[in-house]
Amino acid sequence: MHYQVPNYNHNNDCLKTTHPFNLGEWMTYRSLANNACYEVLGSMRRMGKVRIWPHHFDTGIYLKLKNNVHLGFGLAMQDDHCPNPYFYARAYNDAGESLTVNPEQNSLITAKWIYSNDFNAAIFSLNELKNSHEDLLKSFIRSFLKIYLSLL
Repeated sequence: MHYQVPNYNHNNDCLKTTHPFNLGEWMTYRSLANNACYEVLGSMRRMGKVRIWPHHFDTGIYLKLKNNVHLGFGLAMQDDHCPNPYFYARAYNDAGESLTVNPEQNSLITAKWIYSNDFNAAIFSLNELKNSHEDLLKSFIRSFLKIYLSLL
């Protein structure tokens, strides 16, 4: 694994009860993430495993597109990049450096580009889905695949 899972201070804490609604909501999100990951794999005509990454609990996939270009796609919990759970798509090279996309030339209709020191990606907030239809998620997938594949 490219990441060492740290020993957290709360390892010995008691678990608190979670409201069944919240569990059901996350089950729906994970199911949606699974389907979206298979949509990406199908669009790329690839076989692959959908995983839950142990160091940040994203549901996602990882693909080598061509030569030294890789794609990460998945569903992340809210964090510093987005105040809500969100889908992300990130292309990077063998060294793990993000491939930068010019947002003015590569606009996303249903999502936005974010740029930070450690994470450059297209993101699509789940808030967008709550107010709309899942077709927007498919549109996001088509958009970022078209943009990233044009970089090859």
